[in-house]
Amino acid sequence: MSRFEKKLQQRKKKYLRTSDRESSVLRRESLAYSISKNKREKNLLKKRMLPQPTSTIPISINLSEWEKIPLPDPVELFKYKKIFQKGAKMEIYKHLFLIRKLVSQGTKHSCTMVFASGIIEELSDYLGEFDDPYLQMESVRILGHIAELNQPSIRILYEYELIPKYITLLSTKRTEIFEHVIWTLSSMANYKDLYRESILDQNGLFDSIFRVLKFENPPISLLQHFTFLLFNLSQTLDQKHIKLLKSSFEYFVQAIFSEIADIVKCSCLGLGTITTNFKDFSKALAKQKIIKQFVSFLESDDLEFQIPALRCIGNIVSISENEIGIIIDEGAIALLIQLFKRGNSLIEEEICWILSNLCISSKEIQLLFDQNILSLIVKRIEKCGFGTVKNIMCIITNFCINGNDDQMNELLSYEIIKLLLKNCKNDDIDLIMICLRGLKALLIYGDSYDEGKFSVKLNFIANRIRRISGDEILLKLCYHTSRKISELARLIYEKYLHLDNFNIEYEENEENEENEENEENEIKLDF
Repeated sequence: MSRFEKKLQQRKKKYLRTSDRESSVLRRESLAYSISKNKREKNLLKKRMLPQPTSTIPISINLSEWEKIPLPDPVELFKYKKIFQKGAKMEIYKHLFLIRKLVSQGTKHSCTMVFASGIIEELSDYLGEFDDPYLQMESVRILGHIAELNQPSIRILYEYELIPKYITLLSTKRTEIFEHVIWTLSSMANYKDLYRESILDQNGLFDSIFRVLKFENPPISLLQHFTFLLFNLSQTLDQKHIKLLKSSFEYFVQAIFSEIADIVKCSCLGLGTITTNFKDFSKALAKQKIIKQFVSFLESDDLEFQIPALRCIGNIVSISENEIGIIIDEGAIALLIQLFKRGNSLIEEEICWILSNLCISSKEIQLLFDQNILSLIVKRIEKCGFGTVKNIMCIITNFCINGNDDQMNELLSYEIIKLLLKNCKNDDIDLIMICLRGLKALLIYGDSYDEGKFSVKLNFIANRIRRISGDEILLKLCYHTSRKISELARLIYEKYLHLDNFNIEYEENEENEENEENEENEIKLDF
């Protein structure tokens, strides 16, 4: 053996054997199996249109080290533009991370510097980087924090035409990005009809946002943002978006039973908005038999539950009288009266509106009388706002129209005539018409009290009106610019309050005055 061969054998002995042939084969097989398995799962997720569970953060990024870096001064953001244009990928990642931490504090100055430095253009371009999920994710989060700040920030995002890019991003298979896009859109739709209409005009919006319902176990935060977005969009929806309108209504009806408070609130608000704007949906809501759920919300001390629940109950009752019995059986009248006694101006108007719709017969009116409703509204009316006063006068007018004899006598004992005449002096045409209808109903009741002879009750009511100068108020209304008001006032004045139709006592007083004048004239002549 030559000297060279000996040295070669000695070198071979020094090498360590790390793995044998069998172990390397097993390793390759397991790796191939895991790759094929992951690929098969991704293909299944694509077919089901479900988000892929892959992380948006590259393995090479160490977020714990970046967390230790102090936040930059907002003025330094002007230097970042060059980094985004010419810097390495990892540098761009790091500076995006720092910007996101800066704007997440919610200061106007930092967001203003983002716009002033021109970084917004780079962030807008990064939204289309589907091959770089981390770059896309950080850009979405930064813009989301800016959109949540205030309306001027949203206006700038709108001017950069970011809404179409967000709608395109909704096709992503990554849950985190999808959720932040929904969050940003809900923030934009919360401010102005212009932004809502721009979102609604985008092609493919319906299929994109309702992918949420196809997700398996979607995050709670995603469902919250999705519900908030639907509620904001429902404020602008019309018949052009009937498909989205119906789907939103169906989702709200189901979500009203959710265990998550924010979802229930937004769903209740959404149902209140849709049923207010579209009567057909009020009828559909009445058929859903969920009014018990709304009544249960009245027991809550949270106004965010009470206000939309009151709106939904009022819309149902104003359309369907069949649900009134269910409301009464659930003890809603007592709850409504208790809420009204608290004197909260935010819910007074809604409560009185519901109560006015409940007065369909003497039976329901008696239930309100048992709760001392008359004394309560007479005391509160002076402190209420205009909308509440208007609804209170609706309650009184419905009492006058549908009440029985005992109820009418109790009404007259509370100086209801004075309240009706006082509000006839208002400038609002609807309020004047409501009060005139109440007066007419009172006089019709008095006229029909004694059939076939002069009505003592009509005499009593007419005298009450005349004593507080009600005939003068009605005479002025006979010449009102509104034709409806003038015709109704003239009817009341001529039929019930004209001098020729006044009571016998008034005519006797006139005759006595004439006799006294004649006697005075005779005395003067004798003298």
